[in-house]
Amino acid sequence: MIPDSIGDLLTLKKLNLSNNKLRNVPECIENLTCLEFINLKANFWIEIPDSIVKLKEQGLKIIL
Repeated sequence: MIPDSIGDLLTLKKLNLSNNKLRNVPECIENLTCLEFINLKANFWIEIPDSIVKLKEQGLKIIL
């Protein structure tokens, strides 16, 4: 589980969440507007949250 406090890392540019058996990401991840890259590979996604989709529309590079 990813804590909601991840949304406080406002200057974070890269995030590797691969191979963690995650099922979801907290919506507060949309606060990470400086995020340029996120690796979500090899998890147990039920769905990719709208917050990730929104960041992708702003240029976030995603590996699934």
